Formats: sequence, C-alpha cells, structure tokens
Amino acid sequence: SDAGGIFVGLNLYNRSPAFMDFFDDYKYTNGNFAAFGSSGAGKSTMLQCIAKRLREQGRKIICVVPEKGHEYRPLCEAVGGQFIKLGPSSPDCIGLMEIRRLGANAYSARTGEIRRESLLAEKVSWLSVWYSLQKRGLTEEDRSYIDASLIECYGRFGITFDNASLFLEDGVTLKETPVIKDWYDVLMEKPETKHLAVVLTRYVSGSAASMGGRTNVDTDNPYIVIDLTGLSDDLQLAAVYAATGFATDVIVQNGDVGTALLSDELWKLLGANSNPLAAGFVQEMVKTIRGLGGIAITSTQGMQDLFGLDGGKYGKGILDSSRIKLVMQMEEQEARLIQNVLNLSEDEVRQITRFRRGEGLLCIGYNHVPVQFHATQKEYDAITTSPTDLRTRRKEGGR
Repeated sequence: SDAGGIFVGLNLYNRSPAFMDFFDDYKYTNGNFAAFGSSGAGKSTMLQCIAKRLREQGRKIICVVPEKGHEYRPLCEAVGGQFIKLGPSSPDCIGLMEIRRLGANAYSARTGEIRRESLLAEKVSWLSVWYSLQKRGLTEEDRSYIDASLIECYGRFGITFDNASLFLEDGVTLKETPVIKDWYDVLMEKPETKHLAVVLTRYVSGSAASMGGRTNVDTDNPYIVIDLTGLSDDLQLAAVYAATGFATDVIVQNGDVGTALLSDELWKLLGANSNPLAAGFVQEMVKTIRGLGGIAITSTQGMQDLFGLDGGKYGKGILDSSRIKLVMQMEEQEARLIQNVLNLSEDEVRQITRFRRGEGLLCIGYNHVPVQFHATQKEYDAITTSPTDLRTRRKEGGR
C-alpha cells in the first residue's frame, strides 16, 4: 500500500486495497513492471487501466502495441490521446531520421542544457541497427558504407558531429533533418553502395512509403498509442524498434514529468526471430530507463518466445531489470519456465494455473501477494473487447 500510488486491485487473502507507486525510487530500486499471462487472462485491460491511472497523476504515457492495437484506441480517444497507426496503409508517420534526444540527461529540461556527446553519432548508430533488422548478414564493409552514407546525408542538411549544427543561426530553431529518400539517394550515387539502397526502396516508392517521411502526428500529446498491428513479418521488427526508440527519446526529454513506456508483447524484440542488436537495445533501455526519468511496463503471453534468443539471456535480462512482476493465469508448462526465476513455490505454481481473468500473483522480491485487478465501469466500457459485451452494446444502441 504505497502512499500516492495508483489503485491496482484487492488482496485476495484479506480484500485489502493494493496501491502501487512505480515512481517511488526510495522504495523500489526500479519501477519497471512486467506482466505475464496467457491470452484472455486480462493483461490488456490491466495494462490500459494502469496507463490511464498514471496519466491521471500527470505522467506521460507511450504505448507500443505490436498486436491488436485497435483495442487501445477507445481509451486513448476517451482521454484525448494521440492514436498513431504505423503501417503501409496508414498516413500516420513518425520521422525515423529526426534527432529528438537533445537533453544532457532526463532532468535537463530544468536548465535547457544540451548534451555534449555527439547527437549525430548517436543517431547514426541507432539507424544502423534499424537498417540491420531488415537486411541480415551485413559485412563489415557494408556497415562502414552505411555509416558513411548517413554522415554524408546529414551533412547535406548542414548537420555535423557538432551539436550546434542542429540549430539555425538563432541557436533555438532546429534545422530540417533528412528523410529516408535523402539517405536512399546518397546510397544510389555510388556503385559500391547501390545494393544497400534496395532495402530502403519500399520506404521511398514502395508499399511502406508512408513510413519514410516526416512526422505528421502530435508527438507532444501526453497519452500516445503506437499501433503496429498488421505489419508484415519483415517490417514489424524494424517498426517495433523504431517505435521503442522514439519512446526512449521522449522519456529523456520529459524526465521531470516521469514517462511510462508500455510495451505489450515485448517478446517480439527479444524472441527467436529477433536480432541480438535490437534485443540488446531493448534490454539496455529497460535497464537504464529509471535513470532516464521513466519506467518500463512490459507484458507477454509467450514465455517460450521471451527466452528464445541466445538461450534466453535477453528475456532474463528484462525480468532481472523489472523489480515488480505480475503473473496472471497461464498453463503449467509456461508457469514452470519462470518458477525458478521468480522463486515460486509449488503451491504458487498451482495457484497461477487456477487464476481467473483479472487475477494474478504480484511479486516484489520475495514478497508474493495474489491480487484481483479491478477496473471502474467507465474504464471497462472503454477497454472491453468481450464479444458478449459488444453484442449487448450493439443491441442497446439499436433500440
């Protein structure tokens, strides 16, 4: 029961209310929260309620949803948020090549201090990883070409390793940054790099051209949902990485406010089909997010996928970096996978397999408490995806 925390539910032992303050760094070494459970256990409802309640405390919320993002839209619109659909069929765009992380640290908004480390070098490194997610087996020579082409591309816009070059002469207004087509043009100019431009073609004139332009959505909104549903397999990994990178930039720039990054089904960046570079990026982000002024809220239903890359070291790293964990209903085989990691007893494993929707085992270190999550009627009405509820709503609307 944390003073100043948000209501998460009732203790199943004695029905006492449970309140959590994820941002209390005196009580928790980090406020990162990881939720696990099978499909239908109630994770999405629980996560959205947490996001909405944190927003009511004045926090900034960014949700990255690789699957069933439409489930997040009603609540997002109800709280006046910005719903962003990324994909070939959507006009929404978050500029991949924009440089946003200007602060020296998460709390530099107080002083307006600009980072001394090269922002361009950081962006080039990030874009190189993003590129590698779409073209496997890059040689060291290819990596060097990519690095050099990006430096050349930004240079044509007057942006160099000197951070002052990001601004116009007034020292305040940011210069225009390149888009994917500008990078594509640089690669096409030289015979030795033309083969590398092929990967970018879809972002220039292909099916994903809407994803390669400049930002055209409200990225300053305090409640943002980024929906990645429906992307093809070869686009989804890069899109999740891009959305998570954008969220990290926002967290740094809003350190005083305290930002919560909510990533549903994070295993897509950590699973067997991912890339060690991307998985390492996500793991490092979750580990350091408290120092950036935010918290990471993650969930997954695929425990085997979470531990599928490099022997599960990245999935385990996420677990180790999340002080607060909630295990909802899951099959015994899945529960066994995390039994040792969370020090669960045999009775607790059996309890997990018998939980009803919305119930879970809240684990903070060696303290394990079964809780029942509760949503208000208004929250439930905005979030529910129950076919029965929706049919009832349609019938009542037709009367």
